[in-house]
Amino acid sequence: MYLKLTKAKRREWLWSVIFILPLTTGLILFMVYPLITGIAYSFTDYNLFDMKFVGGANYVQVFHDSTFWKSFLNVIIFSINVPVNLVLSLVISAILNSLIKGSKVYRAIYFLPIICGAVATTFIWKWIYASQYGLLDNILYSMGIQSPPIWLDVNQPFSFMSSMIIMTLWACLGTNILIYSATIKNIPTTYYEAALIDGANAFTRFFKITVPLISPITFYLLLTNLIGSLQEFSKFKIMVGYTDNTVLPVWYIYNFTGNFGYEYGYASALGVVYGLFLLGVAAINFILQKYWVSYDN
Repeated sequence: MYLKLTKAKRREWLWSVIFILPLTTGLILFMVYPLITGIAYSFTDYNLFDMKFVGGANYVQVFHDSTFWKSFLNVIIFSINVPVNLVLSLVISAILNSLIKGSKVYRAIYFLPIICGAVATTFIWKWIYASQYGLLDNILYSMGIQSPPIWLDVNQPFSFMSSMIIMTLWACLGTNILIYSATIKNIPTTYYEAALIDGANAFTRFFKITVPLISPITFYLLLTNLIGSLQEFSKFKIMVGYTDNTVLPVWYIYNFTGNFGYEYGYASALGVVYGLFLLGVAAINFILQKYWVSYDN
């Protein structure tokens, strides 16, 4: 049924289009268009100057690319930082919310690395981890330890990944602490008062009240932090450079747009495969969240 719009309704509709146009344009130009072209390029041999259709040859090459699958293992190990980060953020947030004085100062201190940015914090930690002249080695020398470990030894994957995880924890705690602190502060105090009357101690109140009530926020932080961690590459590139033991999937894909030659078709195929992997990770998280996330207040 056709309804004629009044002049006021037409003006309202026009202004709504004007306001959503910039975001919609950006979405189409920087997300939808690259996604469609990336999928199209993945079926070609494209090097900026010549494009030739090769069908599924790029995807066959992807599944035989041992370095790409090695990078998968590297990024999965590195992503151990996410659950550790969430646990530490939650515990610190609970402690800060119980403090009467100084909590705002501590929150600001934890948030400082976020302001510095990933590149700046990586250079700081590169100096901290440096052999012989680094801050960490100098501290150990002063304690009488003359042979400290090589923190960024790419030939020792466990030691290297542990160092990168520690750096990432320090750099990324701030945002999670800020979000957790605000969420915990919004929990009604009546829940805790009722628990106190029933004789519940601090640990019981934390695990029976705080943890379940903030589980939607925990799910949000888990998903966003995990996807962000799986797309990491700048910290590794700055810290040690390219090796098979340090390369991550996004970094490996990036190399095919210049460092390994202009193989945009193959890079697109790698990107499509890794994008599907990230989509699968998100889907699994959404499926599993119904078993531990409570949306009832």
